[in-house]
Amino acid sequence: GGDCDYHDDGYVVVEMDIEFNLSIGPALEDGIGHWRYFVVILDPDGQRIAKEVFTIDLAFEQASFQTGLVEQITQRIVYSPWADATGYRILVGFQLTREELDYLRSRKQ
Repeated sequence: GGDCDYHDDGYVVVEMDIEFNLSIGPALEDGIGHWRYFVVILDPDGQRIAKEVFTIDLAFEQASFQTGLVEQITQRIVYSPWADATGYRILVGFQLTREELDYLRSRKQ
């Protein structure tokens, strides 16, 4: 969920609630799960104009293997005042390490 607040002098403030359902596996050692996610802003041509990486460090109870949380973030998108800001897009995804990416790619084959 979220909300956009347009300003006539060329920017939009976007407030977003990003919901995560997170699980842990056998690799968890210290009872704290660590995830990184990104927020990317694309202009109307699909070009990346901004990217920010965020970190989630979440402690898990001994008997719990899954939990959910909502991250609240605010992004400021600058655009030309005469442009149509509705063409801008915001993408959210997990920021993978090279090892995680290689592992996932190997499973597709």
